Amino acid sequence: MKTPHMLMAVLMMGCMGPDQETLVDELRVMAIQAEPAEVQLRDFVPDENGETLSPVINVVIGDPLEKGYQLAVWPCTNFGEGREEQELFEDNPSDWIALVESTETVVTVPVVNNPLWGPILSRSPNSEVPLPITSIFALACEPSICPELQNAVNGEWNLERFGNPFDWIAELPLSGTSLAFKQLPVSNGMSDDTRLKNPTVEPVLDVDIPLVTNVDTPLILPFTIELFQQDEDVASLFGYTTRGGFGRNVFATNGLRMFVGEPAERAVTWYAGDAETGESTLFVIVEDGAGGTGVWTGPGVVE
Repeated sequence: MKTPHMLMAVLMMGCMGPDQETLVDELRVMAIQAEPAEVQLRDFVPDENGETLSPVINVVIGDPLEKGYQLAVWPCTNFGEGREEQELFEDNPSDWIALVESTETVVTVPVVNNPLWGPILSRSPNSEVPLPITSIFALACEPSICPELQNAVNGEWNLERFGNPFDWIAELPLSGTSLAFKQLPVSNGMSDDTRLKNPTVEPVLDVDIPLVTNVDTPLILPFTIELFQQDEDVASLFGYTTRGGFGRNVFATNGLRMFVGEPAERAVTWYAGDAETGESTLFVIVEDGAGGTGVWTGPGVVE
């Protein structure tokens, strides 16, 4: 039996439709997720078994044209002139910048053990509290669109570009490129109990069978979402697709506190709109407002 809130959602769908901004129709960096969500300096120190945690960055890519892409992922620390890494890694830029050529939806690269973090945190009165002192940048380009990336793959680095990413992206073509960045919380913390954690996003529907939508029957996609360090007042749920579209992604409708009822009723709706029939990739992203990101991706079909 539908709850009144879910029933209202079904009734309203007749006058709603896809938001064009939720359609991923060209190469796009969809999300950047650090795992763990908070990097602690102890993560890079071998334990009694000689092992380290080895935190990573997961970059989620939408590539609907299936051309493949070149991807660069690198940190820039918010300190001094903002080019400290450029000078620090001048002799070994591959220790600073991860380069990947791929066709995958998710690319994973290691977090740089940044020697700048220790001195910065030592000046903080409470270094066990995570500080957003570093931004993680991710630039995806279709093959041959960004010569700096191709040159870097060949060992010819233009570090000035990576040290000034916003100036760089302003000169790149609008089509075939995508730059995103995310603040990375870093601390001297020593406890897993208080460390920031990414939200979890689990589909309620059986995703082992194709998720299908059509022009007559939009598909409601409910998710069970678990937050850790943050509450529903600041967390948001967003949906994107490479075919069709989702409802408008604004906090007034996508803030988790706007969803009333059981966790399974926290849903986004996938509309076929005027899309051609065919396969699609779906992206559902939760931002918790404290630096944590939860991501689910899966296939769907527009009939």
